[in-house]
Amino acid sequence: MSNGKANIELNLLIDTVETPVEVPVYYIARHITEEQIADLLEDYMNNFSNEYNKGQRIGKLLQNSHRTLQGSIARLFLGVLVGIADTEYFDARNEKAVALGKQLKDMIEKGELNFGYMI
Repeated sequence: MSNGKANIELNLLIDTVETPVEVPVYYIARHITEEQIADLLEDYMNNFSNEYNKGQRIGKLLQNSHRTLQGSIARLFLGVLVGIADTEYFDARNEKAVALGKQLKDMIEKGELNFGYMI
């Protein structure tokens, strides 16, 4: 089932021969675990690129997505930031992310951040 979305081409090693295989994004999205998503994000971001601009471009690509999905995606990333807030060990490389997560968590707990009914 492709539902009009792109496929991801993978090169699989089958009997010592690299074989290109296309897998629908939809299939991966339906079978990936939270742990695998975390690993995927780590690997995707581990190339020293400009994260904010990359995120902004992804946001623009999502502008035509279903409105409910846009809200769900925003809540997902808000949850990621709040989850980072509980990091025990941090240094200058992630202290701003931890501080932002703590600030957002505090605002949500105090009802100061109206982000919809699904939090």
